[in-house]
Amino acid sequence: MRRDKEKGIILAVLIFLAGMQAFAQSVIMLIPDGMSVAGTTLARFYKGEPLALDAIACGLVSTWNSDGTIADSAPAGSAYATGWASQTGNIASIGKSYVLPGVEIPEYEAQRPVATILEAARLSGRSTGIISTSEFMHATPADFSAHDVSRSNYDNLAEQIVYNNIDVVLGGIYEPAEAPAIRQTVSLYLGIANLTDEEVEAIGKTKAGSMNYTVGPMVGSRAKIGYTTNGHTGEDVVLYCYDPFGQRMTGLVRNSDIALYMARTMNVDLAQATSELFQDANSMFAKKGAKVATDTTDPENAVLVVTKGDQVLRVPRNKSYAYLNGRAVTSDGVAVYNGIKWYIARNLLDLIE
Repeated sequence: MRRDKEKGIILAVLIFLAGMQAFAQSVIMLIPDGMSVAGTTLARFYKGEPLALDAIACGLVSTWNSDGTIADSAPAGSAYATGWASQTGNIASIGKSYVLPGVEIPEYEAQRPVATILEAARLSGRSTGIISTSEFMHATPADFSAHDVSRSNYDNLAEQIVYNNIDVVLGGIYEPAEAPAIRQTVSLYLGIANLTDEEVEAIGKTKAGSMNYTVGPMVGSRAKIGYTTNGHTGEDVVLYCYDPFGQRMTGLVRNSDIALYMARTMNVDLAQATSELFQDANSMFAKKGAKVATDTTDPENAVLVVTKGDQVLRVPRNKSYAYLNGRAVTSDGVAVYNGIKWYIARNLLDLIE
């Protein structure tokens, strides 16, 4: 979820004990966008007492990505979801540029998808879901449920999320409101009961995604608090974690460590999930002596076509199904095409002998 304001993504991971097993059955990850240390400090002053989250604060999380110190939501969320740093704009995919000191350079090729913690959890038999206040194909929720080299490819992201066998998907929408509703909403959620007619008009004319620019100064002028930035920042953010096993992370951790921690906690393997879900179709089918082509008769719905002898396998982009000699078959994951290469689930590879 991207918000144009002073930004720090704070992570809360809550892990619930399931019976007497040595791993967690369920993990809930919360990413309150824009909730920086300054924001929680202000919240304590406003409340006049400690926050409920204070008791489970355990460390800090770095937010930089592979090609810069100030990450946008796409690579920041990708690190949390996959365990790999990525570059600006990438959704759960390996980047091209790894220039910052200390950033682990992946052994995978650039622009290939890597499995998310949701996909690994699904392969283990768990139920999965994403809930966001933004559109569900926005960068942060998409990082956990889809794969693309660009966060702007909403059609690809939306289609993959639909076909990725996620049990629950809930997203927010933006609807223009009339003056009475604007006054009521701002009073209820921001505590401003004296909006001027000019302020109400300005809110009503604000485009989706730009509300911070309009409402921020209204809040600041009344609270006597200034905003120093309208964009992303590179500061570390607080890690809040409840872990009944007593193995929560402490100190300063990298954002990519969050996914690895969740994977260990649930006893799932992200690298194995990547191997199961995203095989390089071009090279793997070539090893089998099969011919590979891309059918772009419908440019919006490219299809991978694999032929060997009397076998013909057709794999639609972004879908979790395919057709072998016209017979529908289920894929273990969605097919990802980055414009150059296709990545498909291993069980589809096994269909061609």
